[in-house]
Amino acid sequence: DITSGNFKLVTERDAYIDELLKIKMTSGNSKIDLTGVNNLPDKIEITVTSGNVDIKLPDWAGMEIEYDVTTGSVKIKDERVQGKGKYNVDTGEKIVKVTVRVTSGNVVVR
Repeated sequence: DITSGNFKLVTERDAYIDELLKIKMTSGNSKIDLTGVNNLPDKIEITVTSGNVDIKLPDWAGMEIEYDVTTGSVKIKDERVQGKGKYNVDTGEKIVKVTVRVTSGNVVVR
């Protein structure tokens, strides 16, 4: 949990994340780069009251994304969506369930 400020997570080569990666921020920006992870978590949960989220997954990963953005937008790969919904990129060695909730801000998933 981060009350205010920016959060950056860049994984090193051969990094391992267990079943769940959970990030909760009241105000700030998050940059999460998981391209160096050999074993992705089954689920990623991101909650931001005010700020932006940028998450990058390895090319070999697929995603099931559930998003809820009150004010702002969600960009998944090259497609921009708004509001509340689900988006699947089911090509990949492993499918990661990603839940993103943002009250005010933008989300980029790539």
